[in-house]
Amino acid sequence: MTSVKKIYIAVYRALECLEHEHENENDELSGFLDKANPYVFVDRKSADPAIYDDFQRWCEKQTIGNSYEMAKEYLNSKTKFGNIFCEISEDEWNDLVKIIEEEESQN
Repeated sequence: MTSVKKIYIAVYRALECLEHEHENENDELSGFLDKANPYVFVDRKSADPAIYDDFQRWCEKQTIGNSYEMAKEYLNSKTKFGNIFCEISEDEWNDLVKIIEEEESQN
């Protein structure tokens, strides 16, 4: 199973890509991404540690085995960005997770 940290990074990257498609439409998403950015620090958590910590605690309580559904449920329950996230397919999500797993294994 994919680690929580890799799912977190995938959620960030998916939303970041979708932000470009919604440019100038959603300032709240831009603000969230600035705080959630896992590429600010070496530990690959978030620029605002509370965001990653909340995500990790939420994931630990879940029984959802599918990372796409887990990410979608998190964004629907904890943020306003679940609808935007749903613009990517589960296949696109799985491809993104594979890319992140490869990148992280090289670090």
